[in-house]
Amino acid sequence: MNKAAKLAPEMSDAYLGEAIYQYYAGTLPAVVKVLAKLVGSANAQKGIDYLNIIKDKGEFSADTAKLLLVEISIHNDKYYNPKLAAELIAEVRQKYPQNPLFEFVSIIADYENKNYEKVISSAQNFLSKIGKESFYKEIYIARTYSAIGTSYMAQGLWEKAAKTFEESILATQNQEMSRWQMNNLLRLAQVYDVLGKRDEALELYTTIKKAKESWGIDEVASIYLKRPFSTEDKIGHLSPP
Repeated sequence: MNKAAKLAPEMSDAYLGEAIYQYYAGTLPAVVKVLAKLVGSANAQKGIDYLNIIKDKGEFSADTAKLLLVEISIHNDKYYNPKLAAELIAEVRQKYPQNPLFEFVSIIADYENKNYEKVISSAQNFLSKIGKESFYKEIYIARTYSAIGTSYMAQGLWEKAAKTFEESILATQNQEMSRWQMNNLLRLAQVYDVLGKRDEALELYTTIKKAKESWGIDEVASIYLKRPFSTEDKIGHLSPP
């Protein structure tokens, strides 16, 4: 791709490889950064600059660049810009209105913009499509419940949040454990803590620790095994670690 960019500098799509390398190598953990130096130095901001060029001028990769910028704007606290994320995912959804993944990313963007009532309404509508419309598969059940329950948490509606996460566990009990399902166990434990159900919370935190997953959810559970989650703690992003 770099050779293509040198041969035709005006072909913005050719910079996608460089953009991805610059951003991700520039934001990797320190140990991996050392390895990245064997290939060449990296600069996260330079990667974002390339993505913005591709977004505006790319012929084939504009949507890919937009999706990468959405991810960065939502999940990287240094470049956190939920308003931009909402605008970009709306543009992508216009082109692909039947894509459930893009619809759910839009729900995440709404959550990050604190549009909680819209999140709940959109997620409930999304949930109603699962198993009924093409591409709306069961893998979306846990994450849809997560959007609803976490929005209730953000509004301080703890009883509704507990009911939502309990429904999620029942609805996904026959599925293989996923990152979103595990995160819903964590969320339910946190809600139980706020509601004064410490024993139930401890049981869930312990279940997460015993699962020995590799997503980092167990690290959060470890914190609240030592002390209860409270309303003073940050709920954080909608997406799991």
